[in-house]
Amino acid sequence: MSSALLMSFLKRAQLQKVAVHCEGTIRSCSNSSSSSSDDSAQTFDYWTRCEDSVIEKEFQRGKMILMVNKQPAVHSDSFIYNPTTSKYQMQSAPRLRLFDCQEIRQVLSPYGLEIGTLNSALLDYYHDDNDVVDIDLRALFGTNIMLNEPPKESGISGQTQLEQLARELGVRFMPTRQAMLTMDDAAQRELLAKCIIITRWYRLFLHCPQCAQLLRMRASKASATCTHCQQDFYPNISPVAITLLRDESNEHTLLVRHKRSAGQVYTCIAGFCSPGERLDQTVRREVAEEVGIECWDVRPLDGSQTWPLPAGSLMVPFVATADMGDEIQASISELEYAKWFSRQEVAEALRRSEEDPLLIKLYRHLSESGKDPETRIQLRYIPPQGAIAHHIIKNWILREF
Repeated sequence: MSSALLMSFLKRAQLQKVAVHCEGTIRSCSNSSSSSSDDSAQTFDYWTRCEDSVIEKEFQRGKMILMVNKQPAVHSDSFIYNPTTSKYQMQSAPRLRLFDCQEIRQVLSPYGLEIGTLNSALLDYYHDDNDVVDIDLRALFGTNIMLNEPPKESGISGQTQLEQLARELGVRFMPTRQAMLTMDDAAQRELLAKCIIITRWYRLFLHCPQCAQLLRMRASKASATCTHCQQDFYPNISPVAITLLRDESNEHTLLVRHKRSAGQVYTCIAGFCSPGERLDQTVRREVAEEVGIECWDVRPLDGSQTWPLPAGSLMVPFVATADMGDEIQASISELEYAKWFSRQEVAEALRRSEEDPLLIKLYRHLSESGKDPETRIQLRYIPPQGAIAHHIIKNWILREF
């Protein structure tokens, strides 16, 4: 029997085992001709619907993405200590650190922290391709826990405690938004987004919206059931339309600067879809609301992105056309500036962004230039590679649409 055939046989045996644990409630696919990836996806589906006892067993041998104080744990080698500022700064794209669930439990215990299926969510399946002995799939979990603030009289700050934990784990904890924007691995960004969205959902979604009774959360956190009316509920996500607005010649694009973003970084117009709206209607409404002009020829683009902040969103990209002669009336509540830029100007901003993907030079430049408002509204960068806006703008520069 070839190694490939042996691998397939053993993985299907794992599916049979999971089906037995689920007391026959899930179909076994041991007789199907599906590929290994199909088998893996079906195993994960089994886990989301199995009895909680199955998830408890999988947790014992599973892997874990750890967030503490809403900050993901990433490999420490992505950072270097700067003696001038006495701070650590990124030197390469961050990567999530995966822990064995049992290993991380032992390290967290002295800090008064407990993790288990009660405060963790099933995110995905995991298999180490280099592991030729254990070919069973493992469950990949995520948790987002908070350190207890030390008493004031202890003289120890919460940040000091967090840094001590990071040293013990051999990681760095970094702000979520910064991690999402600078990770160069799309799969890791998606896992982090899923972890943030689901852990927030199960912490906040405690009572039935229909009858106000308590919900019973599955150990996987894939769903919750009302203990009174038996209604099922699932983690939700909000659709967002993000739009590259171009002129009729397709040689200029209108980009915007948000008040909360870093100076000199411009992006696309984006907004949440309202109830009863199609996404193309969202595009037209958001363009009118944010910059006060009319657009047409609204077309969807390939791809999408889950974005976890401030609450789970699904970013769906579009391109639309507008008249450069129309007067821009930027929304003063959301935007600092909005302006048409030429393809050459945006291409130069893309070049800077790709040469400085961690925005190190940008922040240094902004620090040196102070808070001059004229400096802040210059176009020097587009969003980093972790944002779908980066890829929309790049594809426009490359004349992909």
